[in-house]
This record gives sequence, structure tokens and C-alpha cells, in this order.
Amino acid sequence: GGDFNGPNKNPLIRPLGLSPQQQNALVAFLERPLTDPRVATATAPFDHPQLYMSSTRAPQVFGNATAGSGGFEPEVIALEPPLVGNPSFTLGVQSGLGDAQVVLAVDTDSTAGTPFGGATRYVALSPNLQIVRAGRMIGTGNGAGWKSVSLTIPNDSGLVGQTRFAQWFVLDLGAGHRFAATKAVQYTFF
Repeated sequence: GGDFNGPNKNPLIRPLGLSPQQQNALVAFLERPLTDPRVATATAPFDHPQLYMSSTRAPQVFGNATAGSGGFEPEVIALEPPLVGNPSFTLGVQSGLGDAQVVLAVDTDSTAGTPFGGATRYVALSPNLQIVRAGRMIGTGNGAGWKSVSLTIPNDSGLVGQTRFAQWFVLDLGAGHRFAATKAVQYTFF
């Protein structure tokens, strides 16, 4: 309550006029949360909720991107939960060549990184490969393109636990090869 003197006491600190009982209550209030073992172990009531993006359910980006014109690497955007029954699971791409053709490849298998049209491909070419022709990137110029597609995840409990791998490919002849590509993304239905 400011009822002490010292050489480093700020002049804005002034006595609050607390009674001994109020002082003891204040000390108890401050000591308990600072020394409560539940704080160190993050148990209730000092626990915190696990956010979706830090859970094992969030899509995981992996591999290396293949740069396009101007040295820009297209980036995959995959933030939505791959929840069974989601009618609009959205995957996006940004920082690609604007106004260029773009496709999304989705498969049940992945590769360790295979050359493909000058790009590195992480999506396998299995019989389950799905190619989504997304049209042209929105925007113009090197690194200024973006696009997204919404996929329907059927309301089928048999999908729970199944994994998919996806990667965007941007037609980019100005980069010295045929395609620029994003890193890949792995997501598991729940």
C-alpha cells in the first residue's frame, strides 16, 4: 500500500490506508496464484484451451516450394478443419504468378519430392489422384496471384482418420521451367 520508504520509491506510489486485515487479504490474494502448483502444471482453473491450429487436427504443411517468376514461391493456405460433412473445405494459394493457370492436386498418397515440370511434386500420382482445375489466378504480376477452391467433404464416417495430400501447381513458363509449386499440405479427416 505504499507505506514504506526507500531510495527507489516512485513518488506516484502513495499509501492506500489499508487495515492490517485488508493488507493480509491482499498478500494472500497475490501469493496464492503466484505459488499455486496448478499454475506450473497448467491444471484447472489455470489451464488453457487447446486451439485448433495447435492441435493434431490442423493441416500440416511440408516439403519445399518451387519458385516462379520473380523468385516468388507460391504459398498454400490451409487453415480450415477437415471435418467430415464440411460442404466447403477451402484450400488456397497466394504469392503466385497473377493471371496464370492454376491446378490443385489432391491424393491419398505422397512422394518424398519428385521432379515434375521443373517443380518438386509431393503429391503421388496414384489412381486416387484428383485434379481440380481452378482456372486463372486472381491478380496480375509476379507474386501477386491468389486463388482458392472449396471442396465438399462427404458426410461419411468411413472417411474419419483418412489422410489426403494436396499441392498447388501454377503454370509459370517465365520461371525457366513449366510450373511453380507450393509446399504440400497433409490433412486428416475427423
